[in-house]
Amino acid sequence: MAPVVIKVAVVGPRGAGKTAYITRLCTGGFSSRYHPADAPVTSTFAESCRRPAPPLRFKLIDVPPGLAVPDHDAVIQMFDRTADVPYESLNASLTAGKPLVLCGNKVDVPGLSKISHPVQAYKNKYGELFDYYDISAKSNYNFERPLLFIARRVLNMPDLEFGPSD
Repeated sequence: MAPVVIKVAVVGPRGAGKTAYITRLCTGGFSSRYHPADAPVTSTFAESCRRPAPPLRFKLIDVPPGLAVPDHDAVIQMFDRTADVPYESLNASLTAGKPLVLCGNKVDVPGLSKISHPVQAYKNKYGELFDYYDISAKSNYNFERPLLFIARRVLNMPDLEFGPSD
């Protein structure tokens, strides 16, 4: 069965961990050195699914702030949970009828307070196309959950699970 390609724009402010998250997914590696992207960079991540789902290829597009977002099927908006102003509102034109996952990164840092952004407002606005996850690109915490949510919505397969095909 031919793989299904899902294009995901990964957006957010500088330092949110977009590149670290994509690197962790695609290579399994993590670098604590900060290398800001100057232009959109596309990386591919393959994932196996339990039958009857097709194999998936995620084209993850690391989009620096202020640049145009290329064609995409879904959006992951990341923010740094440790930042003084951790949350930016999302340009609604990016998500018109497309799945949106808001990710608070760096949750493995000690002493974090309760999330301070309007998750419920997003739920009300985007409904079933929206979800929120605390993640850590550094420790792998919840790192595949955003892509699983997106795959379930794009393929309209609410019971989809990642893992080896049976």
